Amino acid sequence: MKQNLIVIIKIFFLTLFVGQICAATMLPEDLSAEAVKGKYSVQGSYLSGNLTFLRPPTGREAKVTDWCPDCGKTGAGRDLARVGQVYFRRMPHAKAGKWCESIGSRLATIDEISEHLIPTVGTNGNGVWESELNWPQQNQLYWTADAVNEDSHKAFITKDYTSGEDVYTFRTRNSSSPLWPLCVIDATTPGATPQRLNFLHIIVDDLRAEGLAMYGDSAMITPNLDKLSDQGTVFERAYVNIPTCGASRASMFSGLYGKRDRFVEYTARLDKEVPNTVTLPGYLKNNGYLTLSYGKVIHAKGDSDHAWSATPWTPSTQLYANPQNRISKLRETCKKTGICDPANNGRAPAYEIEDVTDTAYHDGQVAAAAVTALETIVGSGMEDPFYMAVGFYKPHLPFTAPKRYWDLYERAEVKVSPMQRKPDNAPPGAWHNSGEIRNWYTGIPSVPEPWTQNISEAETRSLTHGYYAAVSYTDAQIGKVLEALDKQGLSKNTIVIVSSDHGFSLGDHTLWNKHSLFKIATKVPLIVSGPKVERNATVSGLAEYVDIYPTILELADLKLPTHLHGKSLKANLQDTSLPTKPAVYPRYTRGDNVTTDKYSYSAYFGNSGPKDRNRMTGHMLYDYKMDPLEERNLVDDPSYHDTVERLQKLLVSHIKKHDPARGKHPFVLLEPNSKHSDT
Repeated sequence: MKQNLIVIIKIFFLTLFVGQICAATMLPEDLSAEAVKGKYSVQGSYLSGNLTFLRPPTGREAKVTDWCPDCGKTGAGRDLARVGQVYFRRMPHAKAGKWCESIGSRLATIDEISEHLIPTVGTNGNGVWESELNWPQQNQLYWTADAVNEDSHKAFITKDYTSGEDVYTFRTRNSSSPLWPLCVIDATTPGATPQRLNFLHIIVDDLRAEGLAMYGDSAMITPNLDKLSDQGTVFERAYVNIPTCGASRASMFSGLYGKRDRFVEYTARLDKEVPNTVTLPGYLKNNGYLTLSYGKVIHAKGDSDHAWSATPWTPSTQLYANPQNRISKLRETCKKTGICDPANNGRAPAYEIEDVTDTAYHDGQVAAAAVTALETIVGSGMEDPFYMAVGFYKPHLPFTAPKRYWDLYERAEVKVSPMQRKPDNAPPGAWHNSGEIRNWYTGIPSVPEPWTQNISEAETRSLTHGYYAAVSYTDAQIGKVLEALDKQGLSKNTIVIVSSDHGFSLGDHTLWNKHSLFKIATKVPLIVSGPKVERNATVSGLAEYVDIYPTILELADLKLPTHLHGKSLKANLQDTSLPTKPAVYPRYTRGDNVTTDKYSYSAYFGNSGPKDRNRMTGHMLYDYKMDPLEERNLVDDPSYHDTVERLQKLLVSHIKKHDPARGKHPFVLLEPNSKHSDT
């Protein structure tokens, strides 16, 4: 494990300067502050040989004043700068065992603690026990797996209750006593151990399925994604669960559906909204994986950084290459001109065309950092498997890409949306004002009334051209990372996953951006390639992004934690003819959707208190076989009456199961063929 630490440090330093990269972060303090007798611990875990000892998170955030009293404020950040993280939570013995099981581990035994944990830390913990296992209080007990009798179990304690002296011994306690779990993962496998799979998870911001060749439309030029899809399996009908950046990523990395008060907007945070849920990278890290994050992965800066083996790396360059656009974006410009975005910074164009190198923008730097990390992993000789998440920023607005990617397209041949009008009979709740593009960028008019596409035909073509160019630019960066994977000999043992975080409307249904329950915003790419994955194959059944977490764990031969809402797709990757699931469930703010093989049904609800959240105010149904562009809402068509009722029942059942607060109140649904009351 010492070698693992060296690799992390090397990776960090080597990605500080790659091309024009200037990282804004410094060497993580947790890597230097936690070294104890040649071992190291990360976020409350201790590693010794084949054993990893773990302790649970807790309820509320920590503050400087919560740290050990004799350390003072200076000493408060000594070990992990853990202010803002969470406390431990005590529980009876049975629940402690279940908590360990939920993260793929078990309660540690006395022998394991005596032979592995105590020697790792040493009988004089020098503050590490207090800051890691006892923190912030001393004299606390931890459950072990050893039973005295049916009602009592042994607990581990580091200090004497009265004197505070180190004792490192075991005490008998009643099984109902509230103590902390002390969990362990045993990585020992009898006989020959097969090489564990690596994972390269590429996440592309705002990438929709529409326009990609592997989804039946070659409007966008993406040779590297095309090649990857030929080498692996494409999920033809994959959907996000929440069509906005932060919430979608929080759902994907937690494996949990969103609900009315969880994962709602782009500001969603895992550490605030589900602090006791182990994330995908955190689970892999707890099970011996080196976990690395480059670029835009988890949306909010600092959210769940403890899940990664090194501090997540992000590029330091600005959004624009054009100097004037950079000036326009400054806060000082906002103050001088009064032209401001919602964050009180200046506003600049929604796209730019500059003849610059790839590393002039974020994604060129992200690719270079990821390539360097892969080279470092191989050069170090590290044997531990890795999960590397590489998040590309484009094609998110502004549509900035080097000129040569714009030049891939003839402007006159750029394919604009064929459906730039309000769908027939669409409910008001399905519309939004496209505030992301209208409020943050110059040259885009405000919308005079709902369902108005008032961006000119020429500007619509320019924006679409910019989106396509940004996709091609990111595709080229993906190619660099995949080439490095091949060059380093890692492809033969690495699963590559390509996902988005939601789709994107380019004037479709009069809308721009994401933030809707129309298919253009919820249907997304999902491509998987690697060992034991069918090549040049497609899965026609439904899938959703909450399925990614369990799929990766099953591919890694790890036990699934109990909190997951998704279904593993491992079997489908090995036999693409197998069925997936009957329905998927996107949602956004007041709207809930159920999508089946043939239909998409969305329902919109009130927002005036808990009971009103179950009062349906509008709904829409689209028949994908007859209407793939979602041009006509069919809820008032008598021939679809039974379909509407069936999908309503399916959707309400899903909501009651995954949003218990709403399940406490009756649902007031609109009858098929009735008028909309959405306001």
